[in-house]
Amino acid sequence: MSVRRVLVGCAVLSLQDACVFYPCCKACFSRLDAEDRDALRYRCSRCGYWCLKDQVDYRYRLSLRVVRDTSIFGVTVFGNSLNPFFGIHASGLQRLVENLEGPLGPSARSTLLVKAVEDCFLGRHFIFGIKVSRTEREPWLEDPDGNESSRRERAQFVASQMILPTASGLTGCTVHSYYQRLLQKASEHVAESSDPSKTFRPLASPLLLISGPSPNSTFSDVTLFPFGLLSQSILR
Repeated sequence: MSVRRVLVGCAVLSLQDACVFYPCCKACFSRLDAEDRDALRYRCSRCGYWCLKDQVDYRYRLSLRVVRDTSIFGVTVFGNSLNPFFGIHASGLQRLVENLEGPLGPSARSTLLVKAVEDCFLGRHFIFGIKVSRTEREPWLEDPDGNESSRRERAQFVASQMILPTASGLTGCTVHSYYQRLLQKASEHVAESSDPSKTFRPLASPLLLISGPSPNSTFSDVTLFPFGLLSQSILR
């Protein structure tokens, strides 16, 4: 089947999945699962690869609900292309979330990670490199139609790239650095919780900053669809 890649400018509405990384098979990138008989062994059900728990690598999986003009659809981005946005490899972030040192438990640390991801991505514009077949319908090109709205919202795509617009001029921090600041503030709040005059004030939402140059934005055999206006009615 003939496949082409298109560049689509979208705004992020929400996360479709709060889990942003998963234990990854080194052979085929599928998900690893702990074996029933031995929780210290992880195995890939697709290719049979296995490893011990302390040898497991993690991979990013960022699943977003996005909008372009009046079309809403899902986009999922995998792998190392997300490293510049997060500022750390997925395995490093996983270790940070599951770190048992300090006053915050795993549940609180996971909740703060979701907040960090939402604050860094929601409401921002990105360009997604999406692969579609020559015959596949593209929801961002369709005219608004009440009979088609539910089908358009269910459309799901996998993006091979996610980049910031060149002229965005964003400043701020990566998910990792913002998450560390949230952990610090939350830990201080727990330590000072006995003092009623101390109240926890969440950080203001940051603008996402990629460390170093943006991911490679040279493309071949691609079609660029410019940004549509972000419908305020959709965000309400």
